[in-house]
Amino acid sequence: MGFIGDEVTSLINELFEKYGQPMIYETQFIIFFRHKGYDRKTMWEILFKAKEMGLINIGTAKVDRDKYSICIWRLSELGEVPDKDTLSEKEVLKKED
Repeated sequence: MGFIGDEVTSLINELFEKYGQPMIYETQFIIFFRHKGYDRKTMWEILFKAKEMGLINIGTAKVDRDKYSICIWRLSELGEVPDKDTLSEKEVLKKED
């Protein structure tokens, strides 16, 4: 399913408004998209379209001493965050398998 820019922008805006944070963690965005009726494959399609459009970046952030989480952040708020490891679509989808 192909999403147009307006749909993606609207979903990303709604996601960030819901959580009110500059960075959204994987557990949060999975819940958000699941409640919207999207499966994981479609969720990633939307997120990578948003990344292509320059709305967000996708990477990892340390959430505990030895634990990392995939997260997204708005480039307009945090920009390219150097202490976050960004992930490509291929890397994320490989982790999904």
